Amino acid sequence: MLGYTELVLAGLPRDSRPRQQLEKVLAAAKRARAVVGKILTFSRRGESARKPVELQRVASEAVQLLRASLPATIAIDESLRVESGWVEADADQLQQVLINLGANAAHAMPDGGTITVRLEPATVELPADADLPRLKPGRYLRLSLSDTGCGMDQATQARIFEPF
Repeated sequence: MLGYTELVLAGLPRDSRPRQQLEKVLAAAKRARAVVGKILTFSRRGESARKPVELQRVASEAVQLLRASLPATIAIDESLRVESGWVEADADQLQQVLINLGANAAHAMPDGGTITVRLEPATVELPADADLPRLKPGRYLRLSLSDTGCGMDQATQARIFEPF
């Protein structure tokens, strides 16, 4: 698809409407290729490869991949401007989690809506927050994804960690 699109583009005048439309097709095809590449890379992985990664970069790439897969009726509001936020994680798995959460959010908004992705500093004080009892006091980064979808009823919430 990419090759044929590039061949046709080569024969079109620079300012023509068909060229502008085909450039959009080419950009979408390149995004799709990137998504497929990421999926293939992730599916071939065995063990988790945790190493220091820049969380802002990983989250930003995940949002870009997610954006390419969502319908136009779903907007993404992102705020990922935390500088120097390094964490020990498996970047591929983290991206996959964000993409999966975003895809689930999209399913909860069949008529459209907004997915919000935030990365922000967070501090855990002494004693540790009740919601995070194993977390040591200190400075952290909080990565969150929310949506304007219909939400889950209590029965669904009770089963969210069950395997499919």
